[in-house]
Amino acid sequence: MYQALFKNYDDTVLEVLKSHVERLVNDTSHDSHDTSQRCAAEIIAGLIRGSKHWNYDKVSHDDVVVVVVVVVVVAAAVIYLLVVVVVVVVIVVVVIVLVALVSL
Repeated sequence: MYQALFKNYDDTVLEVLKSHVERLVNDTSHDSHDTSQRCAAEIIAGLIRGSKHWNYDKVSHDDVVVVVVVVVVVAAAVIYLLVVVVVVVVIVVVVIVLVALVSL
């Protein structure tokens, strides 16, 4: 669906979807985090696939590169934070188990 939008309308829909993609990537609520990330990934994939049909002037446009770079950096930061949270939780669980074993 997004590929067709970007293929047929070039980068005219990019400004409309840019704020939505940034909001979806930054969504950290536990209820909708996975679906938000998937939706953002679908839009970015559509942008990449649809842009192969653009003329050279559209592809060399700096805004497209900036949007993709910003989204990738924000997504990497969110993934990094999730990994840190998981590591902290694992460490806390290991400490609790060790304290429980020592107290026996």
